[in-house]
Amino acid sequence: MPPAQMTRKACDVCYRKRIRCDGQKPRCSHCVLYKSDCTFQATSRKAAIRKQSNRTAAALQSQVQSLETSLDEAQQRIKELEERLTQKSSLQSAQPQLGEYDVSYSGRASLDLGLELPPQHEALSGVNKFLATFNTILPLFHPQRLLSRVNSWYERPHQRDTSTWAAINVVLSLAYRHIPDEEKPPNYSTLHFMNKAQSVLNDIMLGDSSLLDVQTIVGMVVLLQATSDLKPASALIPIALRLAHGLQLHSRSNSDHLSASKTLERDRVFWIAYILDRDISMRTKLPPIQSQNDVSIDWPSATPTDGAGMLYTADNSSSFNFFLSRVQLAHIQGEVYEAMLSKSPTASDAYVRFDNVTRIHQMLDDWLARIPFEFSPSAITQSGNANLQRAFGVLYSSHLTCRSVVCKAHAMESQWIPSLQDFGRKAVEQGVVTAPRLPVGWHKLVHESREYIELFIAINRKDPAFIW
Repeated sequence: MPPAQMTRKACDVCYRKRIRCDGQKPRCSHCVLYKSDCTFQATSRKAAIRKQSNRTAAALQSQVQSLETSLDEAQQRIKELEERLTQKSSLQSAQPQLGEYDVSYSGRASLDLGLELPPQHEALSGVNKFLATFNTILPLFHPQRLLSRVNSWYERPHQRDTSTWAAINVVLSLAYRHIPDEEKPPNYSTLHFMNKAQSVLNDIMLGDSSLLDVQTIVGMVVLLQATSDLKPASALIPIALRLAHGLQLHSRSNSDHLSASKTLERDRVFWIAYILDRDISMRTKLPPIQSQNDVSIDWPSATPTDGAGMLYTADNSSSFNFFLSRVQLAHIQGEVYEAMLSKSPTASDAYVRFDNVTRIHQMLDDWLARIPFEFSPSAITQSGNANLQRAFGVLYSSHLTCRSVVCKAHAMESQWIPSLQDFGRKAVEQGVVTAPRLPVGWHKLVHESREYIELFIAINRKDPAFIW
């Protein structure tokens, strides 16, 4: 039965003009206004036909089937998770219950996460790269013992532990910094191995400390020093030194029962941590962690029997103990902080400060004089040896930092910069140019900086690893 047509309330004039009709009789207001007859004879418009939905029964059926499939998969996943949770609960119930303030630690706790490493031949290639680059100038690991640990990891899976795994990852991370990008495997990078080592950092810190743990954390600090934010490195170096103190690496009395080789490795690990501590202190303007008065071990040998830390010219006519020189410079860095950057009352005394400036300049002069001419900035620049240029670029940069701090020649110095501004103003206003008052050691700083600029320009690859 067709629907009954609704009676139209608007007259023909109002209907055509699409205006509201007030229905006045005999004529509505608009008909009076337009002087028209008020009639109701015009044909009404047809109502618009509503479009049918495009969703057909077949489409609805397909959607229902898709939802049912998704629901089945979700239920299956929930079932698997419930089974895993049940297994985990049964394992936990078999372990002894801990009190509220008890801490449970197991050196192998992180093994459940999967301690993956590259294939053995790839790992050994990276370790050998590390031993041939970084470890030659800063001997963090004993080469034979490190290779033995790596081989044991692959050949004796049942003896694996997180400390060894973390150490291998740190070594590979340090090695990959020295591999050109075009030669690196696509699946591995410095960051890849560093992240893996950091994933078990809590296990290392909370477990029974060993020399390997100290070496691992020291290696992490070396890597983190190559970042713009020094907070992570500043946070880790105290941990490394505390672990070293726990093992008495800084004391000679606790190594009498060890072999000469193991004692030498312990000493070298401590001295590298000592270098990092002093270097971070200079860069952050914060006091170093290690007190010089607490160190009782001897400085590195000037002529080590294994040649660790030694560098040679291309024709082997001259040699230089880079490691010993870096430790000696770290000692000077500590003196620079105490004399120029610390807040102690004696450091603020003008007479004491002048004596300290003279003394430290002499220490820097003596340190520089012990470096053979064949390893001077100009000679290293002319040699064209990229590895030597990078190593000495860092060494001489640290030396110049000490010199500039003692001269107080930097943009943030509150006395030096105003004196230069005053000199320029007087030269313009009075027309008289007189030599400005220069800091003690200024001419040495300028000369050494000019030599270093040539070396710095000669270094082609200035990636983050250039810091170390």
